[in-house]
Amino acid sequence: MNVITFTGRCTKDIELFYTKAGEAIGKTDFAINEYYTNKTGEKIEDTTYIEVVFYGRTAENANKILRRGDLVAVQGKLKQQNWVSREGKNRNKHYIQCTIFEFISNPKGKSNQTKQTKQTEHANSQNENVYDIPEDEIPF
Repeated sequence: MNVITFTGRCTKDIELFYTKAGEAIGKTDFAINEYYTNKTGEKIEDTTYIEVVFYGRTAENANKILRRGDLVAVQGKLKQQNWVSREGKNRNKHYIQCTIFEFISNPKGKSNQTKQTKQTEHANSQNENVYDIPEDEIPF
């Protein structure tokens, strides 16, 4: 099973582009903070940065909804990209391929005016395959 779930802050706005076939791809980085107390009692903040890639409609919705500083819950798959550098060295990087995201909040000091709009956009993107079926036709 390859499932990654985390909550973090967008470190920049989504970079959205399209493939020649017309598929949307969005990229951004997230900062994931972890707080703990070490053996000496000192409070430690540890931050991990990771690239998150969105595909298709999820990429388009992320581009509409997410902005730098937003707190977001992300679920996806851990992926690895391999390539050969110009110097001929094998290189790789890890990233998260997002399958689902949920907007949580704006950074401190930002207006919450768009919060409801963002949550509605997300709900609509998650329900794109939902059909309006009368209750008496549901078999269970």
